[in-house]
Amino acid sequence: MKQEEFGRRLNAASKQLLELTDVYVSNELSDNMWYMVVPSNPEKSDHLTSFELEQLDRVNCFAGEGLSATQVITLLWLDRRVPLYINMEVWKSEGERTLIQLLCSRRYRQDQDLLRGTDTNPPFHIQVGLPPEYQQGQKIDVNWKCEKPKSNWLQRSWSTLKRLILPGYK
Repeated sequence: MKQEEFGRRLNAASKQLLELTDVYVSNELSDNMWYMVVPSNPEKSDHLTSFELEQLDRVNCFAGEGLSATQVITLLWLDRRVPLYINMEVWKSEGERTLIQLLCSRRYRQDQDLLRGTDTNPPFHIQVGLPPEYQQGQKIDVNWKCEKPKSNWLQRSWSTLKRLILPGYK
């Protein structure tokens, strides 16, 4: 795939993602998008080629940083190869800009070898992350993944853990 085509697909998939996510969230989603590239696993493994290991090192250097579309294209497209899949999800809305997480395969392929299926812009797969307590028809805050848990689960777990490891704790 040519670099221009990869950029066109990123742009088209990003717009589709915003349209789909807008159905589920109460936040205002901005067309001013930036991206957070995250490898599916940051660790090296034997099944990766030397090319893929080099790419993993490059991606790990930028993991979790906010990047422009141009920076994403430069980072993920190399020698007509791109990640086998890139799962896209709106991660955060800050009013004037929207952060999209790109969870990327560590394996790189040319266009004809990409995972296809129902997606119109491979390797991009659009997704909407919903909280565990989501109920159909409910509008959610898209920033739920970035906030502290609203349930007491974490507090209960911490109390249980302290009882198990700290003698005399009640």
